[in-house]
Amino acid sequence: MTNARLLYALIGLGLLLTGCAQPPPETAERVVPAQFCGHYIFLEFEFANHPGHTMRMVFDSGASTTLVDPDSIERIFGKRVRAGKRVKLSDFSAGPLRFNTLTVKATELDHIAQAFGDEHFDGILGFTAFKQVLLTIDYPAREVRVATGTLPKPDGVEVFRYTGKKRPWLKTTVNGRKTTLLIDTGAGSPIAINDKHDLDWSVDPIYLSCAVRMDRIEQRDIGRLAGDVVFGPITFEDPIIERTDGTELVGGGLLKNFTLTFDQRTKRIRMTPTTPATPTSDATPTTPTSDARVRIDPVRSTGMVATLDDLGIRVVHIVPQSPAETGGLAVDDVIISLNGLEYLSDGCALRNLNASDLDEVTYAFLRDGERHEVTVPIVEMIP
Repeated sequence: MTNARLLYALIGLGLLLTGCAQPPPETAERVVPAQFCGHYIFLEFEFANHPGHTMRMVFDSGASTTLVDPDSIERIFGKRVRAGKRVKLSDFSAGPLRFNTLTVKATELDHIAQAFGDEHFDGILGFTAFKQVLLTIDYPAREVRVATGTLPKPDGVEVFRYTGKKRPWLKTTVNGRKTTLLIDTGAGSPIAINDKHDLDWSVDPIYLSCAVRMDRIEQRDIGRLAGDVVFGPITFEDPIIERTDGTELVGGGLLKNFTLTFDQRTKRIRMTPTTPATPTSDATPTTPTSDARVRIDPVRSTGMVATLDDLGIRVVHIVPQSPAETGGLAVDDVIISLNGLEYLSDGCALRNLNASDLDEVTYAFLRDGERHEVTVPIVEMIP
């Protein structure tokens, strides 16, 4: 973060970390209270000088700057700040992680809060907020941990060097093409590839998703690649790919296969595979190996694509011959709940639903002001 003066303390360890040239020896990891909503990671901070007030933020390694909604700043500090202004927050903590000072940018985030279905959403915690600690995101354990120290030198098996000054980019091979992909914990996609690249497909992409970006909502076509993606220590066979006109990235849909540790001082990342893999060498399945191969599960859906609406989510596309079409859903229907969970307030519970565990879902929706319900099956849209 530009010109940010950021100090951390690990409560209970008595360590105050500054920008010293030689990082201290690695300490035991401490767990930071976090809530995993699907693939998204939320941290809730308390302010020492404003007791009773909390700030709920999503960690986004794809963001170089920390953003906070002006309404949240006014609620906690009692003063209105115009969008675009930089503000210093001080003396706030989440468990063992304490910020003495953090510079944030006031940014209108109502549409992001709506997309999350989270009435208490306050901001986006950028990657550089953790530049002086080892940050571990343990997706399988649904846990966030911090420690001091430094990662070992890259070995190309478990520890890798990433590029980028304020965001982590990892060298990757996509169907034989060498590229770099942004490691983006703030994206739900497995892999997003720019549509300027010609790719071979084993299952052709179809319009099946919308992505909420800071400045717009983007249509996303999803298909299955005919070829491999080599990402860190794992080769993903014929993975699910989203087409984008923006940044190429790896999101939570694929990162969930790893425990990740970021060391921003040395630009190193430790990637421990946690998805059962088929090793193609003599290595045991529990040993990280660059020869491990994984196939991403099929995409299961009702075939309904929706975007934001003040009352829930508005249907913008129905895949032809999908369960959504045969069940009677139509474009411009406003979905207000799924299986009794409200889109505007139960976003975390909705994201934690696993489509692979469900055979059908019940939508409550509005059409011409009248409330209706329909139950439709979930099927493999992208085998």
